[in-house]
Amino acid sequence: MADPLPLTVHHPDHAARHLVPLVITADTSVDEAMAAIKPLATFNGSTLGLVRFEGRTPWEIHDDDEFLLIVDGDIHLEILNPDGGELRGVASTGQVVVVPAKHWHRQDAPTGGTVMFITGPNGDVSKQEDPRRA
Repeated sequence: MADPLPLTVHHPDHAARHLVPLVITADTSVDEAMAAIKPLATFNGSTLGLVRFEGRTPWEIHDDDEFLLIVDGDIHLEILNPDGGELRGVASTGQVVVVPAKHWHRQDAPTGGTVMFITGPNGDVSKQEDPRRA
């Protein structure tokens, strides 16, 4: 009989307990942000990970859809439509958001929050006020 496949179970609350919160400021570097991410696994070539943060992220964009599960807190989201317009909303603990591929987006956690995500390997970051005009 073949050996069973290895199974790893991740419970977001348990995995997030030891995360050091990233306090995002205008001076936060990409290296600091990446160091705050806890990768958990790969999923179809994408990264499954966790991050705990406070503040507003820079704009980011990905070639593939991005999955966000709000583990704790209230995360304010802004998603820019490539053809103009934008969508704003708040996702709270236990809610899921799928950010469409090739849409600039950012998150703001004014009082802190934790997000589990699945993000593809290709993307970009911008600190411009509206990265569609950059």
